[in-house]
Amino acid sequence: KMDTLCESCHKLSFRYKCPKCDRKSCSLSCVKQHKTDYGCDGTRSKTSFIPLSEFSDNHLLSDYYFLEDVNRYLECNERDPIRQLNREPKPKYQMSQKLKVEASRRGIEFIQLPCAFEKHKANTSRVVKGKGPSRLQNIHWRIRWLFPQCDVEYLDSNVCEDELLVNVLNKYIHPTSSDPVARHRLKAYVTAGMEGVKLFMKVEMSSHGRDYYLLDISQSLRDNLAQKTVVEFPEFHVVLEQCSKQYTHHPTTPDTRSSDQEAQIVDELCVAPSEKHATSILLPEVTSSLVMHDTSILLPEVASSLVMHDTS
Repeated sequence: KMDTLCESCHKLSFRYKCPKCDRKSCSLSCVKQHKTDYGCDGTRSKTSFIPLSEFSDNHLLSDYYFLEDVNRYLECNERDPIRQLNREPKPKYQMSQKLKVEASRRGIEFIQLPCAFEKHKANTSRVVKGKGPSRLQNIHWRIRWLFPQCDVEYLDSNVCEDELLVNVLNKYIHPTSSDPVARHRLKAYVTAGMEGVKLFMKVEMSSHGRDYYLLDISQSLRDNLAQKTVVEFPEFHVVLEQCSKQYTHHPTTPDTRSSDQEAQIVDELCVAPSEKHATSILLPEVTSSLVMHDTSILLPEVASSLVMHDTS
């Protein structure tokens, strides 16, 4: 008779059995009481281990419904308009990966933003095969030049990494050969000349928040970017020497970061709420996820299932 009594009040015969813990209850109040006492949510675990001797048709049907739920979840994400908006075309994705590999070979930590962000869309940096018998590959960078003392900025969409920075900068502040419009807008820099300016690059994720690398304009773009972190493409601050004291110099040392720190850089750059929402649901290709057993992007129940079951 004890087996038929409610396990919460021990007075009346049970009428309900919890799908998760199989505890018996006689009323709604007892059901709630057992959830409070045992920390049970009343939801049957779809991925708990069941011995073959206890496996029944009901369990088989439950597994079938579970797989249908997984398929429905993946299809909904495939049809999601925000996810389609953030899906990068294959050629651009391949170029971004190639750029990351080549940058790594040069000691540059290249961080790519999600494809919905304007900086990623605007990035025209690419890898180009060099001329001559060696056919070495060169990186052609997009560069943003910031001239804070004149509140002006310029963009170069195709600068070879072997170019000396002084030659590229001459297009804007050389007293005779620079562009006339740029020369007029940057009159203070033209007057100071190359000897009166300094070139800085911001340190991503520095401890002080406003640290900068002091660059050598007499060296090539490749040499100046070595052992530094670049988010999509480099941004250089061209500063008059008398105003350079406010730019905290950072020692040029190898800039090595863990994958967690790299993710933190991306998170800090992705500050727009709408963009955060757009990127928070991004998923890799479903097939790749299943083949690689990457369960971090799936529902908790799906992740547990993939760990316990053969996905073939």
